[in-house]
Order: sequence, then structure tokens, then C-alpha cells
Amino acid sequence: MPRLSAIGPLLLAMWPPFAMTSMAQSTLYHLNNTGEWGLTDPDILPLSDGGLLLYDGWTMARTNSSGALVWARNYDAGSETVLIDQVFENGNSELIVAIGMVSPPLTNDVGWMRTNASGTPIEAKLWANPPHTSNLGMMALHPSGEWSYFIQSQDLEGAESTQFRFGSDGSLLYGVGGVEEPIFSSIHALRAHGDESYLMNPFGITKFSSTGTPLWHSGYIGQGVGFVGMESIHPMPEGVYFAFDDGRPGYGFMTHDGTVQWLKDIEGADALLQTDPSILHTDMVKQGDRYVIFADVSGEDATYLFTTDSLHAPIVGRKTDMQHEPRTIATTAGAGMAMSYAASDASTTVSLLVTGPDLDAGSCFEEVPFTVNDLPINVTPWFTDVYTPITSTWSNLAVTSTLVSATTAPVCSAVGMDEPSTLTPVVFPNPASDHMVVGGVGDGMRYRLHDATGRLVRHGTWKGDRASLNVADLVEGAYQLTVQDMQGRMMRSVTMMVMR
Repeated sequence: MPRLSAIGPLLLAMWPPFAMTSMAQSTLYHLNNTGEWGLTDPDILPLSDGGLLLYDGWTMARTNSSGALVWARNYDAGSETVLIDQVFENGNSELIVAIGMVSPPLTNDVGWMRTNASGTPIEAKLWANPPHTSNLGMMALHPSGEWSYFIQSQDLEGAESTQFRFGSDGSLLYGVGGVEEPIFSSIHALRAHGDESYLMNPFGITKFSSTGTPLWHSGYIGQGVGFVGMESIHPMPEGVYFAFDDGRPGYGFMTHDGTVQWLKDIEGADALLQTDPSILHTDMVKQGDRYVIFADVSGEDATYLFTTDSLHAPIVGRKTDMQHEPRTIATTAGAGMAMSYAASDASTTVSLLVTGPDLDAGSCFEEVPFTVNDLPINVTPWFTDVYTPITSTWSNLAVTSTLVSATTAPVCSAVGMDEPSTLTPVVFPNPASDHMVVGGVGDGMRYRLHDATGRLVRHGTWKGDRASLNVADLVEGAYQLTVQDMQGRMMRSVTMMVMR
């Protein structure tokens, strides 16, 4: 899926953190930001404890395995905002983050940050002497704990592509660069496979060795006289799966030596898919013996979700007219799927679809019949690149984090599930130092209050439609207030802040 680094500030989208109900259910959530940022573009990282990390722009938010918000943070370095691009989790449950900063006059700095599992910064560095002033980059984390960082640096004087490798302790192992090919001006993804890595742009895939040497290029993968536009790549033990756009959503597979095995695209019975649509975003995941593919049609508020079996036979296709645009798809620890959406109307609301193991997308989606078509494979050889060692300096950066708050509400539950209450809890003042008033609830409804680690600190039952909540004995920080109706169904979860 095309996605520039957070270093391109004018293309950035800020999104809100959230809390949600159990991931075992299939539910579509609208996430409402209570902060000042209105642009949204969330990405998803499945975590080792079964939770999810959502991130983009300047915010990261973590949920636990049941979907409750654990923490959400923004990051700053002095008076400048630290931009969050990509995030990975290493074997120590630390988060490795590709970051950027924009300094006047629009000098784009790139670097990395390590945080603990709670998102608190441990260490951060910036590339101090790039050859040009404007930079964008992609990161990949290797199983060894090392990470690769591919950066394109350019200005009016020229362009250069560079790949760095860092050790698990953050030490710089090597840097190589020197490629000045315009085709690299739109790098989309860098993915790790063992000690090696794959770089993808719209025209093909390049595989790099553990020392930064190109091993092969996939070339232009064609369909007839044209070529497919690469959107995302997913290396797995058996090979590399990728999503593409050829006027319809498509997906394919190549071996680790670069041999393309098959290409498929999807033709849906829906009218929008019959008129040579312009696909804005598409992505796919391989989940067990299933393929899951989504597509967003440009200029239309229409999102499509398709599932096929291991032989590419259609299982179910779905469509929603929700005015949000899909961004990322990922599998969950519960054998379900999570997909994030960005608001298409510049509002402060984004959406998240979380399914159960049956991948039921819920009542917000209507079924769309579809077929899967084989495509001819036509690979045109690509050029060969030469990389040489470079000398670089990485300077320390002092980063601080700030807890942020948001609210969320289920919109469409899975077929057959009861809809949640439409009542909305409101807390004020927020933040507070000694007590909060909670309104918008109903008599007999229950509440649970969790701290930023997910620990239950208070619970009870509301009396009347307004109540006072004593927080004088709570430590400063973010807390998640979850309210349930008398049938035990969550109506909404609200983040509240205690500050003194």
C-alpha cells in the first residue's frame, strides 16, 4: 500500500487513540479524537501479548488482548513534534520506531527511537549529516533484533539512496549508499526476512543481503503490455506475497529468489467494480489457509473486503459505503482480522474493524459476489544498482512523551449480536485533580476504571443519570472508564486524565 514516511509533513495524517470491546467479536468502531488534530491515517501492529498498536503522525496507542486502551502518547523533542512513521516490537517487548522531525525552513530530519512496552522513550537518535536536506525513509526489524533503515535523501542538487543497519542495542553497524535512480523516489515499504530485506516501490521489489548488497530485482511485473502497480509486500517463510493495483485489486506470490509464481485479480459484481475503477488503496494478508484483500475505490465512499481460500476460490465479498478510507489490514492473535480506516472528510473520527475468527465483517457491510482471475506473468528485467560504504554521524535526541485521550463507540456489531446502548457517558472536568462528574449514563449501569497498565482500580454501579467519581487517591495519568448497561454490554469507553 503506498505510504510515504512521516517525514513528508504535508502528506501526514494525524489520528486519534481509542479503546474498544473484545476482539473476539466482529465490530466496527468509530474513534473520536478529543485533541486538536483532525487529519487521520492509522496503521496497525499486532503485538506479542495479543493486543494491537495503532500509530501514525504523532501518536501511538496500545490496547491489551481484550481491546481496552492501555496507553496513548504523543512525542516531542523540546519545542518540536516528533513524527511517528513505522513501529516494530522486538523480543524484549520494546518498541522500535522510525521517527522524523521538521525544522525550518522545511528541513526534514530522520532518525529512530526505542521505547519500553509502555511507550516511554529509552533512546533516540537523528542522522546528523545527510547529503541533502529532504529525507524520507522506511524501516524493517529483523528477528535478531537488528533493524534496517532505507532512506532517500534529495533536494534541488540531486538524490541519494542509503541503507543503514543498526544492532539490537542501537549501535550503527554499517551504512551503504550512492544509488541515484529516480525510480526510488517513491519507496513504499521495507520488509525484513531473516537477516535480509525487501524494498518495494510501485514498479517492483528489490532484495538486499544482510550487508546491504542488492541480490536481485523483480523487474516490472506486467499484465499484457502494461504493468501492475505494487501496493504492499508480506515476506513469509514460503515466499513473498504482495498486493497490487491493475485497475482491480490484485494479489500475487513470488519465491525468495524473485520468481513470480502467480498473479490474481478480483472482479466484483458490484457496479463500481464493473466500470474500470481507480483503486486508491489495497492490501492483503495471508492468514492460515485464507487470503484477505481489501480495496478502496478512489472518488467513491466504498470499501471492499474479499476473502478467498487457499486455492483462491471466493469465500465472501463485502462492501461498505462508510465515508472512511481503508489504510492497513492485519491479523489478530485471536485468528481474526483488524483493518484501520482514515476519515475521508478531514473529521476527527477514524474507524477500526475488528473481526472474530470467522472474519464476519458485521452488519455495516453488504455482500458482493466476486470472481478471482488468473493474470499472465510478464517480467521485464530491471537495472542493477551499486552501493558503496558511506560515513555517517548519528546524534542523540532527547524525546519526551505526553499521555493523550480519546473516546470510541461501536457502530455495527456482527450479525446476530445485540446493538450497544446509544447512551454516551460524559466526564467533566477532564482532566481533574480530585473528582469528576459523570453524566449521560443510566440508573443501574455498571462501570469499571482501569489505569494505564490495564489494572482494574475501581468498579461500581451508577445511581441516577449523573454521579460523582472520586479520583483524589489516584496517581496522575490516564485512566479508562468503561460503562456497561444492565445486560453487561459496553456502551462506550472514555479516557479520563488525572492531573495535579
